[in-house]
Amino acid sequence: MIRYFLLSAALWLFASTAAAQTVYVSDIFYVPVRSGAGAQYRIVHQGIRSGTQMTLLSESADGEWANIRTEGGLEGWIPTQYLLREQPARMQLTAAQSRLAATSKRAEDLETELKNLRSEHNVLARSSNEQAKESEQYAEELRKIRALSADTINLNQRYQDLLEKHELVQTEFDAVRAENDRLKSNNTINQWMFGAGLVAFGMFLMLILPAFVRQKRHSDWAN
Repeated sequence: MIRYFLLSAALWLFASTAAAQTVYVSDIFYVPVRSGAGAQYRIVHQGIRSGTQMTLLSESADGEWANIRTEGGLEGWIPTQYLLREQPARMQLTAAQSRLAATSKRAEDLETELKNLRSEHNVLARSSNEQAKESEQYAEELRKIRALSADTINLNQRYQDLLEKHELVQTEFDAVRAENDRLKSNNTINQWMFGAGLVAFGMFLMLILPAFVRQKRHSDWAN
């Protein structure tokens, strides 16, 4: 019997311990606003929620009451024990959590942006390498073009030199041909003169030869 009772008590205690949970009382409360500095004055507002921002206008002589005005224009008196120079810890925690969430979101955005920037950097790096290769190709083509241009200039200079030499040779050739033509002309004249001389000499022989023959015959007859 005692053993059964102890077993039942242990099971009840274990069940009670397992069902027990840690809980907290909410720190949200409402402070009533009165028309004067004291609890005897009428309530002009049922309660301002804790953490509400307001302006402190003045305090009572004993310092236990404060004359306040909310952002909505409500004025009245509340106990100074409910006033804080800073935001309540719950609101600060909420603000801190909000800032933390915003910071985490910003960190995620920055991480995403960093990944995008790295991806763009890789793309730009590849593009830069390709542009560097293209630049080298263009530089090589430019060197070839400059070399061809230099060869073209040299060829043009050589052409000009050959052209001048050709003109000189052509001038000398024209002079030689003119001299040859002159010599040919003089030779033709000489040939004509020689032919005319031969004709004249022939005619002279034709004129004197018969007379010489007749004279010789006459001499032979005289002997």
